[in-house]
Amino acid sequence: MKHIFGKILNKNELRGEFSICKDLNKQFDKNKLGLKGFAKYDNLLPLVQFAREQEKRYGEPLYSKETGYLQNKLEGVGQELRTIRKEGDRSEDDEATKLSKELKNEDDISDTLLRIYDYLLKNWDLVYSLPVTYSVLSELTDIRGNWKSNSRDKRAYYKILRFVEEQKNMDFIRK
Repeated sequence: MKHIFGKILNKNELRGEFSICKDLNKQFDKNKLGLKGFAKYDNLLPLVQFAREQEKRYGEPLYSKETGYLQNKLEGVGQELRTIRKEGDRSEDDEATKLSKELKNEDDISDTLLRIYDYLLKNWDLVYSLPVTYSVLSELTDIRGNWKSNSRDKRAYYKILRFVEEQKNMDFIRK
């Protein structure tokens, strides 16, 4: 069976060394490659919620990671939000800047990663179609590298992939 972007997912992967975090990273990375300034797919909210939950559950302390690219893209999300709102409301831009500074200044960035997921989810109705959103999500999973997920998490992840496919009858998974 195949899932998003054609990667084969079989029962052995669900039991073995399959990494949810690395797979999400690939999916978020490819989703930013849509056309005309939009993300490829716009219904990945369940995957983002799942990634946030994995980070909350399994995110261990994370020290001294290179976060410059993530900081830049996060500030880009804040700027996009300000542009979308067209009201001159800088609160979301300021929140993105605050989170970016935390990434730069904190020794352990694991709590900041979780707050970035929260920031994106809070603004999901405005950022779900922006390629920069998926750049941030891809970088979050890349920086984390891996979670200590078990087979139950892997099965839940697979079910979410199926749900996303069925939501828009997309070619994410084929039997």
